[in-house]
Amino acid sequence: MKPITCAKCNQEIVEGDLVECPYCWEAYHTDCWLETANCVNCKKFNMDFARARAEKERAEAETTEKEQSEFSEVEMDDTQDSPVEFSNASMADTVSSVSRIVLIVSIVFGVLFAIYMLIARGVIGLVIGAVAGVGIAVCGWILSVLINGFAELINNSRKTVEYLAEITKKSEDDEK
Repeated sequence: MKPITCAKCNQEIVEGDLVECPYCWEAYHTDCWLETANCVNCKKFNMDFARARAEKERAEAETTEKEQSEFSEVEMDDTQDSPVEFSNASMADTVSSVSRIVLIVSIVFGVLFAIYMLIARGVIGLVIGAVAGVGIAVCGWILSVLINGFAELINNSRKTVEYLAEITKKSEDDEK
């Protein structure tokens, strides 16, 4: 049997250290996969890379917070601060919550309209109300999907700004 090689480093992968891209099944070492932003083969974004990076940044932030609390009387140099800071409460989470609320409200409104038509017009009203209620629910679902897409756009824009700020900071550090 031919040994499996890592797509990133082209070294043989030992048993138990194999990770595969969920999109194209390209093989990687675990460490190589966590250091790869996009799959070498299919170029799709690696969510494990994003999680590993977020955990690393969180650990670095905790370490920085501890150091800052220990040396709170010493003023920090402005060049050490990150050029961009974001609050922990993500705007994308808020917009995503609004998306869910819109979906729930549209479904409830569609059901209530069908019930109203049943009471007001009888069986024929129920049919009309059910069709209109489904139409209302579908419109709400479409609106919810659009709002959720907007939340993803906000989240991806935030990530892009963070990456660009990091690249800018690195280039400024290299110039010094």
